Amino acid sequence: MRKITTIVLLLISSILAQDLSYQEIQNIAKESADDFLKEYTERDKATLIVSSFKNDTNIDDEIFTRALLREIRKSGRYNLVNSVGGDSMVYDARGLRNNEEFNPETTTEKGELVAPDISLSGKISKSTNGDEETYLFLLTLTDIKTGLVIWDRDVILSKNLTTSSTKVTTNTPAQTQVQKKAEEKVEKKTQELSQVKRKELPPLPKNSYFLFGFDGEVGADGESNVLYSGDLRVGYTYRWNHSYAISVFGMYRFWNDFYPQKTTTTSSSKNSKSRGKPSNSSDDEDNEDNQEEKENKFVHGVGGGVQIKMGYFYLGGGLIIDLEDTYFNFLGEAGLAFPLGSSANLNIGARYTHSQSDGVKNRFGGVIGFSFFI
Repeated sequence: MRKITTIVLLLISSILAQDLSYQEIQNIAKESADDFLKEYTERDKATLIVSSFKNDTNIDDEIFTRALLREIRKSGRYNLVNSVGGDSMVYDARGLRNNEEFNPETTTEKGELVAPDISLSGKISKSTNGDEETYLFLLTLTDIKTGLVIWDRDVILSKNLTTSSTKVTTNTPAQTQVQKKAEEKVEKKTQELSQVKRKELPPLPKNSYFLFGFDGEVGADGESNVLYSGDLRVGYTYRWNHSYAISVFGMYRFWNDFYPQKTTTTSSSKNSKSRGKPSNSSDDEDNEDNQEEKENKFVHGVGGGVQIKMGYFYLGGGLIIDLEDTYFNFLGEAGLAFPLGSSANLNIGARYTHSQSDGVKNRFGGVIGFSFFI
């Protein structure tokens, strides 16, 4: 009876003392490595080493650390070293430098070891409460140069001995705070850029607009005559965004122009001027001498045109028909359009006019005007 009781107690003790399976250890190691690789992205090709690992359980911590480091190494972003307190052969091989039995060309030279940048330390502990076991994995990665903790993680695995069900909870307090600050910084920067953009660009509520505009021009023609004009435009504008738009419009225009006119000189006036001089028979026959002068007068016309806006630059053209003599004036214009809020532009540019009145005339002038979008 005593033997049976002893065997039962040993079996119960064995059940209560059972540790995690190899697969459960592998899963915790892989999830921890994935979390580190996801959260800590500030350095690439750093060299990592395991410094210390305290283990208060029967779990083989070397299996856990090897699985963790293997997943980190597979990412290709970190190098692993085993030179400090690890494989003794790393140092034993260097003791062969002075041994005459070994070829000196095959021994390891001085200064070849790579110093680590990041140190992994941790602790595994276990507690039992009734039929439930709790395993705690504490992992910390430290920047050796600065001593700062760059990542840490707590993994708590609760295991029910009766049902063999497990529950895993995790927390990464240090990196969570770093990530939270980084996210807040990005969000703040995004809000600042958005506010600056709203200040720089007026709102653009729609694409289609009714166009109303007017401008004045001062210029000169090929004969150095100073000319001036005024234009009134009414039409339609389609705007893709603040920089690109196209306008189609009708125009009414008034301008000053020089028209030729004929004046006559009678023979009597000529005779009075040539009194006392011998008369010329040809002058007597030609009793009228035609002389041409230029008259400055206002001209009115109607027509249409197109204007394209690209950023601050605009380019336009159009056609005006003289209402009196029905001849054509072809216009070409280019300049800068400065936005005045979301519904108006100040236009400053240069205009070329090709006119067909009494022969071809060319005019050049400077233009200033306003366009309104309703």
